[in-house]
Amino acid sequence: MQYHTQYWKDEVLLSAFKTLLYDIHQLDFSLLIESGFWDDNYVPFTFFKDGKAISNVCIYSVPCIINGEEKQLAQVSGVGTLPEFRKQGLNRELTKRAIEWAKNQHEFFFLFADDEAVDYYDNGGFTPIKQYLIRQTLQENQQLPFTKKPLEKLGLERLDFIAKAVEKRSPVSNIFATMSLKLTMFHVLYTLPDHLYYIKELDTIIAMEQKKNCLAIYDLIAPSMPSLEMLLPFIINESINELEFHFYPDQLGVNNFNYIERKGYNPFLKGNLSIKKPLVFPYTIYA
Repeated sequence: MQYHTQYWKDEVLLSAFKTLLYDIHQLDFSLLIESGFWDDNYVPFTFFKDGKAISNVCIYSVPCIINGEEKQLAQVSGVGTLPEFRKQGLNRELTKRAIEWAKNQHEFFFLFADDEAVDYYDNGGFTPIKQYLIRQTLQENQQLPFTKKPLEKLGLERLDFIAKAVEKRSPVSNIFATMSLKLTMFHVLYTLPDHLYYIKELDTIIAMEQKKNCLAIYDLIAPSMPSLEMLLPFIINESINELEFHFYPDQLGVNNFNYIERKGYNPFLKGNLSIKKPLVFPYTIYA
């Protein structure tokens, strides 16, 4: 068995890594690589055997804004071991090496665990935490009858336009926002390609999705963040009476909202988190 790290320039090892991630998580990085948004800040710690990647942990170094200050956070991601090599302590050893490598360079570590891995992280020095979404019920003066203004749907043929907008964006929140171009572009390519719209009048890209009477807003990309009142004529219709924010909407001037616990992602934390509010992870921080 061989151990390798920081090997992205080695095409053979990279190919073996991609195969492992697809076998375990059904995640194919080909589109990300071909589009030019692969991020070397995604650092692998991997065991190989006979040319095959068999166990892996990655540290994704994510630049963020927390309480108005620039911070570097470490997300533990890409974790997994092939079934025939499990229960041998391989992931435990890789996690130990990864944290030792990253601990002096980052504010804190966080991760989102699969259900079957909860006990592993519970016993490994990570603290389970709750995470939340923010919901606001629209008031009568925020709803139609004003005339809804048209939106431009953005497809992946506008990838260069979207990337340039991300590069010059202002933080969506001063409480907690991710500022990673390539991690945001991962979500543009993989999780948000059907939910991106451009508001020309506000020079704003909005990632959103209507779910019955609720409009989920995943991200806003703008050089200067518009207020919610400026956005409303473009984004709501007569059937929407509730907004759901997947980030802190402090920059939008949003008031009178509720924190709703978000289930199913099993977040864990290691280190000191200085956010003194119920924790809302920005949508585009998930790696």
